[in-house]
Amino acid sequence: MINRIADYTTAEHDQRLAGKDPKVALPQSLRDWVDPVEEVITKHPGACLASAFIVGVVFACWIKRK
Repeated sequence: MINRIADYTTAEHDQRLAGKDPKVALPQSLRDWVDPVEEVITKHPGACLASAFIVGVVFACWIKRK
């Protein structure tokens, strides 16, 4: 489970990490890409949900045409 406040994975909630270091961080290059996306989703959840729905409909129509 990712602790959004502390930015690390907690070992007590993930059985795969039991006995390992409780602070497992994402690689910095991935974190640099994910942080702005998370901020946009947090600030505009309705717009992100609507755009995801539209992309899904377009993708489904494209598959159906083939």
